[in-house]
Amino acid sequence: MTITPNPAYASEPFEGWGTSLVWFANATGGYPEAVRQDLLDKVFGEKGLNLNIARYNIGGCSRRREPSAPQPSRQRERSP
Repeated sequence: MTITPNPAYASEPFEGWGTSLVWFANATGGYPEAVRQDLLDKVFGEKGLNLNIARYNIGGCSRRREPSAPQPSRQRERSP
């Protein structure tokens, strides 16, 4: 298959290329420093994938929460 870009079709420029760390960051956080650095280089390094954006959900959690417990990723401000 050959894909040819159409210069007549233009959209907003990309700000970068990235990934969501999802559970990857949690799973690899306890790895030895050398292994974590190697992973970092392979994903974000110039000789690797060269990604420049990372998203991480700081409110995510896999454990069950009580219904009344605060859930930061779902909280919204309420009007008085």
